[in-house]
Amino acid sequence: MHRVLPDLTAGRLTDGTVTLRPLGPADGEALYGLHRDPDVIAAAYRTGPLEPAEVSRICARAGAHWLAGTRAHLAVLDTASGAFAGEIGLFDVAAAGA
Repeated sequence: MHRVLPDLTAGRLTDGTVTLRPLGPADGEALYGLHRDPDVIAAAYRTGPLEPAEVSRICARAGAHWLAGTRAHLAVLDTASGAFAGEIGLFDVAAAGA
């Protein structure tokens, strides 16, 4: 079977300042905290913060989306400390019919 999204080398991608790695269930608490930040809420397309159940679903399904080739949902980490710094989701809007 041909996979649209290949695995990242060593499971990560880094430039030495930030590191990207696939989002996973262990990122739930950090992602929930991020989406409670007023600046994140103000810039989001949603009308309010994500609820804990939605954050859990996002984190739990991220790996399946990667394997299906529909989305690459990545955690952004500070390389020096390893601390969660954010998230990024990459997907092909043309494939979704947008």
